[in-house]
Parts: sequence; structure tokens; C-alpha cells
Amino acid sequence: MKELKQLRVLRLNNNYLTTIPGSLLTLSELENLDISRNYIYKFPLEWESLSKLQMLGIIGNPFENKEDVGRVADSLRARGAICNYTRQ
Repeated sequence: MKELKQLRVLRLNNNYLTTIPGSLLTLSELENLDISRNYIYKFPLEWESLSKLQMLGIIGNPFENKEDVGRVADSLRARGAICNYTRQ
């Protein structure tokens, strides 16, 4: 993914994804990421380190680690990002 280092918006929503590649963490300029409505079970907690992330859409996934996801969502919101996630 090093060819995409300047990518700012990535929308992978409404697919049949079950995992997200760890290489997304190399997208340091990413501001808007939507992985909503997939089949992702494991949420990468490292996404909290994407310092330019302003919008994260993650609803509609059967996350196993819901508490961790909620913590990351709260952390992103605390720094002013929009995080589309509701704890269930």
C-alpha cells in the first residue's frame, strides 16, 4: 500500500469483508475511513494511532472485542473525530 500513502478517503462499506489488512496503518494521511456493514470480527485497535483520522464509520460489524471498539471510538471522539459506532 505504499503507493497510496497520500490517500485521504477510503470507503470499504457494504461489502463482505471479514478482515482488514494491517497495512491500512501505513496510510498516515487517512482522514475518512468507512468499513461499515461488513463481517469484520476483529477491530484493529491500532487505528487509534491514525492521527489525521477525522471520520470513522464502523457500524454493522459483528466485532468480538466490542468493549475495545467502544474505547477506541470514545478516544477518537475525545480528540474531535466523528466515529459512527454504537455500543450494543
